[in-house]
Amino acid sequence: MCEPIRPVPLQAQMEAYWIQEIEKEKSKAIELYNTNKKLAGDARKMRKDLDEMKKKIESLKEKRKEDRMFYMGNLKIVREEREEEKRKAKKVEKSNGELEEANKKLREFNKRLVADERAKVRAEARSAEKEERRRFYGTLSNYYCKKQRMEEALVSMEHIAGGGDTKGFFKDFLDYLFAKGKLSLKFSPNAAFEVYHSLKLSRGRYLRLKKAFVKNKIPDPFPSRSELQKMELQFGSLSDISVKTEKIVDKDGREKEVTICMLRNVRSYIEKRIKALEKEGKLVFDNCTGATIWIGVTGDKGGDEFKLCLIIGNVEKTNSAHHLIPVGMFNGDESAHNISTYLSDVIAQINSLEHISIAMDGELREVPIKQYLVGDMKFQSEMLGHEGGRSTCGCIYCYSTVAKKISEYTRGTNSVTRTEESYKVDSASKAKSNAGRHNVKPDSSFVFSRIPLDRVVPASLHIVMGLAQHYGFDYILDLAKIEDNTSGVPLEKSDKKTERKAKSAVQVWENNVEKLEKYLQSAGCVKTVLDNFAQKRITPLTKEGEGCAAQKCVFLDKHIKQAAIYDARKVECSECFETFHAICSGVLEEDQWLLTNDPEWDFFCLTCSSKATSIGKWCSKVIEDLKKETEEAKERLKEKIEEYNLLMVAVNGMGPVRKSLEKAWKDLGADMSAWTQTFTGNHVLKLLDEDAIDKYLAVLAPSSIIPHVKQYLVAIGKIQKMCVAREMSAVEKEELNKQIRRQSFNLPRPDLNTLG
Repeated sequence: MCEPIRPVPLQAQMEAYWIQEIEKEKSKAIELYNTNKKLAGDARKMRKDLDEMKKKIESLKEKRKEDRMFYMGNLKIVREEREEEKRKAKKVEKSNGELEEANKKLREFNKRLVADERAKVRAEARSAEKEERRRFYGTLSNYYCKKQRMEEALVSMEHIAGGGDTKGFFKDFLDYLFAKGKLSLKFSPNAAFEVYHSLKLSRGRYLRLKKAFVKNKIPDPFPSRSELQKMELQFGSLSDISVKTEKIVDKDGREKEVTICMLRNVRSYIEKRIKALEKEGKLVFDNCTGATIWIGVTGDKGGDEFKLCLIIGNVEKTNSAHHLIPVGMFNGDESAHNISTYLSDVIAQINSLEHISIAMDGELREVPIKQYLVGDMKFQSEMLGHEGGRSTCGCIYCYSTVAKKISEYTRGTNSVTRTEESYKVDSASKAKSNAGRHNVKPDSSFVFSRIPLDRVVPASLHIVMGLAQHYGFDYILDLAKIEDNTSGVPLEKSDKKTERKAKSAVQVWENNVEKLEKYLQSAGCVKTVLDNFAQKRITPLTKEGEGCAAQKCVFLDKHIKQAAIYDARKVECSECFETFHAICSGVLEEDQWLLTNDPEWDFFCLTCSSKATSIGKWCSKVIEDLKKETEEAKERLKEKIEEYNLLMVAVNGMGPVRKSLEKAWKDLGADMSAWTQTFTGNHVLKLLDEDAIDKYLAVLAPSSIIPHVKQYLVAIGKIQKMCVAREMSAVEKEELNKQIRRQSFNLPRPDLNTLG
């Protein structure tokens, strides 16, 4: 068989290519050289012919000069006669020429005048034609065409303004355009009202904003405050709503303006809403509500304002905003003191709500009202007088302590429950510690007196968000962090501790390198002094060298003062009992140098020690050892820095697995907060869907813990779906218990660093 053709290596191909190119260039150079040589020969020949021609011309010039002399002599007399005749003729011609020149100038001036007039007419015609052809500005899409049009307009406007400072003219012109409807410079009252509330402005802040525009000479786009007040009257009648402003001094001693808005007649408004629901057939009485009206009391702080609202529970969808009745609002914290102080009128009306009158089946009936306290845990704790979920006895329903590991929790464990009476007892307790009062605030009481403890309903979504985030999403983020950690350094329980430990390891080696470099520099100074001894160029140093038995005391040379570590400490040889400077006897290494401070250390000079060498040779050996040790320390430092950088990629969430996980969450419609690293309620619900759980868990490497994480999240999602504002069937209750057991079974989390 024929041997297969082997491909020519790329380097050989390149060499052949460049050889061909060089040969081509060489042939071109030779050809150019020959051409230049030929041209140089032709130039020399032409120069020779030119010199001969010059000689012939000079000869002819001389001959012509002689002939001219004879000729000029014969014509002199004739020329004089002719000159006389010419002088006479010139006088006549001069007078005629002046007249002709004047006529010529006049003809040229008329010609230019006509040409200028024609050019002006043509330019005006072209300008008029261009104006007729000018496109509507709104149809222009090219930036430069728009800019040119703007520049033309600016020139025209400045010409109209008459020069000088044109700011006032342009401001008035903009106002004129706004008045004519040609330009929008101000918010309409409706738009300004919307901006006013979306930015959560107070009336004072609104006025300060308007003043800022005026102060900086910027057209104010906002209408007057009176226009906003008209809008407020339109959307909130003062017959139903009261608005007042109080000035207080906050805890920092600063004066603050508090605006308080309250519903004047809570009972009347609720009756009006319930009658409307009954008329539309949307009022529901089931086995759960019985023949009562359920009213939920809730509150929350959003932005700078706290809102207190009532929720009508006798409807199909209680969570709808259409069944939410705002009854009070103020700008401030949602503390029990603030709520009781600023909204005292509303709270008194709510606490007096026992029943309402409803026309049902053609007759007026008194229907009892059941009140429930709903909202987030912070609001509920404030309304009960509890110190909050982070306190020692953080549960508002029992005396269990919160400082307990979740893995130690057993569902169904008995605990001592709180009651309305126990809240009163704890509130009146004289115990000095908060835990002694079971974390009930001193001298506190239930803000809403008609709501017993068994009708305080925690928000299921908030609980699910906390459970899903802390034991689900945070755990998944930790798993992604472990996969992204390629540094080989184990992760600690917190990111700060991990970073601190890794940084301390880098710092240790940085200090080690710095210390070795100082010892190396100091040993180098000793070597320099010893070299100066050998070359006899010592620079004397006062009396530092006195009292040293060494033949070559390094403290006789001024250069030793540059050593960063070594000083003039002295030691006594335990054998010959001579006194030496420590470094003069070879104490150059760190461990030996530190022992010089130990009075129990037995020191032997170079002569008496087993080294039996000169100080110069010993110094050279120490320097070599220090150089080697310094290089090894630098390598270790480099490794530690690399480990730290790799570790920080994982800790800061910049690893590939973390990015893939965040992309999967984003594709499912859930965006994580960049600051808190958590999800909002609706996004949590999206991530608790079973199909969604499979999608983002597929990003992680398979492990024995992944199925537990999935089952836990699936159970949490199903629990939230069963938290509905209606009576549950027996089957639903059993399913709820099943999912709670499922969630509890998959809840304990092992040490992340042991996961494979």
